[in-house]
Amino acid sequence: MKAGFSTFGGRLSDRVGRRRAIVLGWGVYALAYLGFARAQDPAAVVGVFAVYGLFHALTEGPEKAFVADLAPLAARGQAFGFYHAVTGIMILPGNLLTGLLWQRFGAPTALLTGALLAGLAASLLLAVVGEARDLTEGKTGD
Repeated sequence: MKAGFSTFGGRLSDRVGRRRAIVLGWGVYALAYLGFARAQDPAAVVGVFAVYGLFHALTEGPEKAFVADLAPLAARGQAFGFYHAVTGIMILPGNLLTGLLWQRFGAPTALLTGALLAGLAASLLLAVVGEARDLTEGKTGD
């Protein structure tokens, strides 16, 4: 799913804007986690994994393009370094929280928390981060 739909995800972000494409992808992530929390049989889990792959296809390219859109040309390398540093640093506490919730309250609670946080992140992206201006072409992105 990720490989098959990544080009579509990038094209979508070019058409509707980075923020909207990312919010859609994070919404798909939330739906996948809701699906994982409710899946009862192996076939359902396989189907949810396909949806989860779609999340990656819809977000990875647009997130990186959004970083490029937001950063001044002279600081893009630094912006990408910061993006990857923050992403890498936040993986540990996110995984620890998920593991603790899973251990203490069970898989559905951990997965539903992930879905809720994805929805919250999407809402914050729309509310807090403004439109990006494509600094290479002088176009407004989103």
